[in-house]
Amino acid sequence: MALADIIGRIESDAGAEARALTDGATAKAEAIMAEAKREGERYREHALHDTRRDAESRAATLLANARLAARDELLAGKRTLVERALRQAEERLAAFDDATYTRVIASGIIRTARGGDVVRVAEADRKRLAGLRAAVDAAAAEAGCTLDLVFSDTAADISHGVTLKADRVSAEVSPDSMVSGRHDELMAVATAGLFPAEEA
Repeated sequence: MALADIIGRIESDAGAEARALTDGATAKAEAIMAEAKREGERYREHALHDTRRDAESRAATLLANARLAARDELLAGKRTLVERALRQAEERLAAFDDATYTRVIASGIIRTARGGDVVRVAEADRKRLAGLRAAVDAAAAEAGCTLDLVFSDTAADISHGVTLKADRVSAEVSPDSMVSGRHDELMAVATAGLFPAEEA
């Protein structure tokens, strides 16, 4: 299952929450702006003629600040939703059935290995990745390459996936690294899916 498909599923789950966040932020912005306008009117009504310009300037500043505060709150809420979508994508990758998960990790090893790598499997994945060596061999044969890999009995110090180490260079192949490695791209996909009306 492609990461874009996973993001698609998340979009439908998060759509209602995104609309509620946008509506709530808009209502809050309107309330802040209405209060700022009322405060400006109070200043104008009670200000002396020579302070009228100062009162209007304060009202304009309050309105500008209210708009900025509402915009910042809305942007922060949107970022929270997008980050949540990426965390859910990572969780869904980790929740693949064992055979699919093994193929995904094997493909990642083929793309990442430099040759002579020592492969360590995360303790939590030892059982479900029992067929990893065979899956890597099959993926390498399909890609038309051969890799000199050593599968270690020592567990990788990560929650899921594997680590590769060769010549003082190490890499991680895991749901976390797959999402973080494409973070900006996935952020754009999730943002477009969650907030389609705002695409430029």
